[in-house]
Amino acid sequence: MRRLLASLAAVVGLSPATPTLAGPVSPQAAPAAWVAYAGLVNQAITDQLGRSDPAAVRLRDYLDQISRPAADSRLQLPLLVWIDRQGVISKVDFALFAHPEPNADLQALLVGHRLSQAPPKGMLLPVRLSIGLEPAPESKTTAPGKSF
Repeated sequence: MRRLLASLAAVVGLSPATPTLAGPVSPQAAPAAWVAYAGLVNQAITDQLGRSDPAAVRLRDYLDQISRPAADSRLQLPLLVWIDRQGVISKVDFALFAHPEPNADLQALLVGHRLSQAPPKGMLLPVRLSIGLEPAPESKTTAPGKSF
């Protein structure tokens, strides 16, 4: 199974309050509160993906089967995450996988998940993250009979 590593890609947003912003705000240009909150979101998502429930295990098993350019390279899972004013993940956007089950598992693991805090006032959404997934150890084998 891949080991999940969180890595902050960018804090992003399109907000009705700021209609002229049409692209990402780099972590260096974003307010410190936004960067800290994006880190909190990243950690919460990494924790969700690392759980031992069936959806998380299936998703990690599927990701283990995705080929990488080099055997030691990390797979990056880019996500756009919308969070409501109560701190609940309301929507997640990502490049769809080739099979429907991992798409449904990722949505089920994240959408509806309550974070420990609501977004800072005025924070632009969605939060753009990239979750890094380290390759599975060489000795690890895929469950027999499981293929996608």
